[in-house]
Amino acid sequence: MSDRLAKTLFALVFLLWFSSVLQAQAPAWTAQHRLQAGLEHDSNVFESRRDPAAAAATRLAYHGKVRRAGARWHWQALGSAVAQVYPQVSREDKWTGDAQLRASWLPRPRWLVQVGYAGFLKMYFNSNLDFAHLTSDVRLQRALTQRSYAALVWESTRLDYRHFDRFDFTARRVGVVAGGRLRDGWFTELALSRRAVQYLRPATRIGPAGEVVYQPFRQKDRQWIVRWQLSARQRLFWQASVEWLRNRSNSFGYSQDRLRGSLIIAWPLNTHLLARVALLFQYYRYHEPILPAFPIELDVERTESNFLVADLSHNLTDHTNLLLRLAWYNNESAIRGLFYQKVLLFAGLERRF
Repeated sequence: MSDRLAKTLFALVFLLWFSSVLQAQAPAWTAQHRLQAGLEHDSNVFESRRDPAAAAATRLAYHGKVRRAGARWHWQALGSAVAQVYPQVSREDKWTGDAQLRASWLPRPRWLVQVGYAGFLKMYFNSNLDFAHLTSDVRLQRALTQRSYAALVWESTRLDYRHFDRFDFTARRVGVVAGGRLRDGWFTELALSRRAVQYLRPATRIGPAGEVVYQPFRQKDRQWIVRWQLSARQRLFWQASVEWLRNRSNSFGYSQDRLRGSLIIAWPLNTHLLARVALLFQYYRYHEPILPAFPIELDVERTESNFLVADLSHNLTDHTNLLLRLAWYNNESAIRGLFYQKVLLFAGLERRF
């Protein structure tokens, strides 16, 4: 455990050094960094429905952004790394990291081309639930007026568990997007997409005696997704979205309809205090009995169902913040249709560079 934590800290220091050298040698590049350290209390560390066990963790985090903007090109790289160490339950010790690379190009007036790649990695120090999630996307956008735009999007996604292939999948998504500025500080966007998901596991059906029968072909899901978003950027920032998903599967127990809504609000209480609230709620409707079917996700933290998060950030100095965060979760467990709850409390410091 200590060896991996040392490697994590070394990687964070290297990122800080490299981006500082890059910015010094090429002033056109700009970099921002944040380091966080604190203590986190988890009321249900094992995501249990019946016997929740509480535990405390030391949490170290790094968040960084490097970008360069030109007349027709814009490059941006985002990255973060988080290490969590639980002295009482070492099997929950883990490291998570994600990175995003995005390039934007203006080939001619009114046209915008964006290419992106993102990766998320979760590694346990003393468990075998490691996984990686990779996404690449292309967006072709055209300005319709000074206030509106339309775009075509393509996305490829892959989930890969290190030790459990039956939960791995690949997905392809194509869609259309339209949006724009309603008035000063108000923005909206509507998206429609079609997504095809193929799992490595075989499809299943229910036999005459109620048993699960494996099919000679793999599970395939087809999805329609409609998403609407509205946001305002004034003294008070807020963003609301509603998403409807229709999933149809060739495997028993996986066809479902899902309605999801989210709300994010951020407002400065004074010159030194910032408050933020995030809310997510989802409603599932499965088309078949679900208890005999295998779960879609092995790591139930990967897909959050319902949560309410509130945090306060207080400026101690120009570059140092005191952070307080309280979060409540009501997520779907490994047995679909049954939920577990947990409360997270975090207190720590953040240093900006």
